[in-house]
Amino acid sequence: MRRNLFFLLFFALVLPLSVLSHSIVLKDASDNVHLGGVQVSFTLINSQSGEQKSFTTFLENGVFDYPFTEGEWFVSLRVMDNGRAMYYGEDSVVVTEDSVSPAALYLEKVGSVSGFVKDDLDNVVPDAELKFECAVCGEFDLPTKSDSFGSFRVDILPVGGYVVYASSEGYLGYSEITVTQGNLESVNIALEMKVKGKDKTFSLGYVLGVALIALLVAAGVMYYFLSSKNSVEKVKKPKKVKKGRCDDILPTLGTNEKEIVNFLMCNENKSTQASLRHNTGIPRTSLSRCLKSLERRNVVQIKARGKQRDVALTAWFLGKD
Repeated sequence: MRRNLFFLLFFALVLPLSVLSHSIVLKDASDNVHLGGVQVSFTLINSQSGEQKSFTTFLENGVFDYPFTEGEWFVSLRVMDNGRAMYYGEDSVVVTEDSVSPAALYLEKVGSVSGFVKDDLDNVVPDAELKFECAVCGEFDLPTKSDSFGSFRVDILPVGGYVVYASSEGYLGYSEITVTQGNLESVNIALEMKVKGKDKTFSLGYVLGVALIALLVAAGVMYYFLSSKNSVEKVKKPKKVKKGRCDDILPTLGTNEKEIVNFLMCNENKSTQASLRHNTGIPRTSLSRCLKSLERRNVVQIKARGKQRDVALTAWFLGKD
């Protein structure tokens, strides 16, 4: 009898401390409306243990209840309808005994794209180089080459306009597409434009390299003229943080966290999360985890502005408090 009573007390008191049922609201990032009556595919990864769980469930009222354990979790989710993605979102959430933060996840409307790269005789072109041009391309994993059949596919892309470039063996082509919610857009890119000049194999990397050299030359000329003036305006440097506070905090940061802080200090102490990922090269998941860690330590503050997330060094870290 006492043994049974012990087990009852254990399950009643101990388990609730380690397994916590919290609710997270799913919202449309464009209008802040709850996403109710939808089928959602989840992937949950515990940042400490590496534990991963994937499942699909139907949410009647747009509220997700899950028995989380305490700690940091990476949450990736997509809303499906007839096998096609309608919404997509991902974020890191921190679970404590009393709360989960953030308490709401904002999902973007998405669609899909598939296409072929072809030559002027309508033959498919395998291994053609691809480049997507758009405002949010840096946030998504996009194909860089067509496959052995000359095709490519992207299952998750936010709605909006895109330009897709393709190149192979000195020929270039592009196509403009508009991604709409829940639809699969088809596109064919014809390689028609021959690069003039010397007989060189054309690639997007070659064009970008030439453009970079031109920019460097222009920057050098501009610097020469500016430096030749009698009154030279020195290049602004990041404002120094109070020495003691900086010395105490920076040695405790990880490599990626230091890179984030240094980038912010060199850019007027603020940036967007998309710009951070593009300029530091830190993978999206790792960047999100680092920012959450820095936010908990009061090094940065993160504010959502529509679909964009603004990141700034805190007044406390900058020594302004």
